[in-house]
Amino acid sequence: SEGNCKMVVSSSGAQGGGIGTFGLTAGKWYWEVKIASTVGNHNHGAISENTSELYQNVAGLQNDTGVTCWRNDDGGEVVVDGTATTNDYGIMADGSIMGIALDMDNYNISYYDDGTALVTDFNMSTTRGTIFPMIHTGASTTSEVNFGGCSAFSISSAQSDANGYGNFEHAPPSGYLALCSKNLGSDGG
Repeated sequence: SEGNCKMVVSSSGAQGGGIGTFGLTAGKWYWEVKIASTVGNHNHGAISENTSELYQNVAGLQNDTGVTCWRNDDGGEVVVDGTATTNDYGIMADGSIMGIALDMDNYNISYYDDGTALVTDFNMSTTRGTIFPMIHTGASTTSEVNFGGCSAFSISSAQSDANGYGNFEHAPPSGYLALCSKNLGSDGG
């Protein structure tokens, strides 16, 4: 719902997932996800077009080759190609706004909890190709996404990117742009 920016998985549902509609090959991009409901069931990040189960296996998507995601469980970890880091970066609470900064020029990703960096410049999967934003959750979970245009959640601070686009809860990191059509052509996406 909410213009394809809100996903609700019921208590009887197994898992749910979705990918963004803008595929990226270059540039630096920022979006936000509001963590809601069962906080341990959130896995958000980026997925390659070359992921073998991209359209077949939502239940195991976060563990596939070509996926780099934040797992808001087990201490808060980054998962690359199904292998989780041994570091515990911290778990985001119900209502937190997760910021995701995707650097396609250097092929890394950063995660923020309410504007505070949890992990920065983390090397992504070596499976390349066009990369898409990925949202993945388990049962009893709500995810609300904001790519800078229409937000599924209320914004109280109205932050935009350096080009003046987007309406985010937290300011995008320097050099990162809202994932919107006005930014795509001029910034390499």
